[in-house]
Amino acid sequence: MVSFDWYIEVPHTENLTQGDIFFNFPVPIIEYHDKYPFFRPKWTKKDVVLITQACDIEQGKTTELTFCPIVPAEKAAADLMSLDVKNSRDNQWKNGGKKEEGPIILDFTKESTLKKARNKINEIRKGELTSLHLLNETTVQTENMVMNSKVVLLKDTYQLPLKTVLSIAHDAEAYPHRLRLLPPYREHLAQAFASMYSRIGLPKVINHRELRLNFPPTIEFPYEKPKIEE
Repeated sequence: MVSFDWYIEVPHTENLTQGDIFFNFPVPIIEYHDKYPFFRPKWTKKDVVLITQACDIEQGKTTELTFCPIVPAEKAAADLMSLDVKNSRDNQWKNGGKKEEGPIILDFTKESTLKKARNKINEIRKGELTSLHLLNETTVQTENMVMNSKVVLLKDTYQLPLKTVLSIAHDAEAYPHRLRLLPPYREHLAQAFASMYSRIGLPKVINHRELRLNFPPTIEFPYEKPKIEE
């Protein structure tokens, strides 16, 4: 199988493109407020990846850029595992089972817990959780930047004016370098983002266990042994 590098490191002078990764980047957040207009703008700093299509940026077809936050793979796995425990406890309360209270504690000194965490990360890797997308760690030592495996939170987006992003990204003191996700992984991320927002909820899911399948007793397929060069 052909191997492709995941990232390159680019200087602050480089033009923006899809897949650019910024650490500790300022993003806007909107909070509920009890008085008109019932929201209050604030800002915070997040690790983010640029989602806007590269051609739209290059051809000046957009005045705003879309970012998604990225979090450590460990955090994403732990959040999923804690949600599983919460759902299990909720069902026990509703169905009259064992009623557990108190904080949910995940003990990562246990091999079984680590195995569950890796399984969660593998589910993300395989695309089984449509709201999450796995990014690899930097496998080659870059000159200034190293990143462990991250998970893109596809449901969460930030919109920033293009001029704002350019002013921040080209600040040599604040962001002298940044990581850039390379093809085909950049396009894979874009595909995951598009699939997240184009998915369709069906009223009834096909139950494969209840399908009427009429196999004959046996089925015969021809087989020819492979030709092996001696």
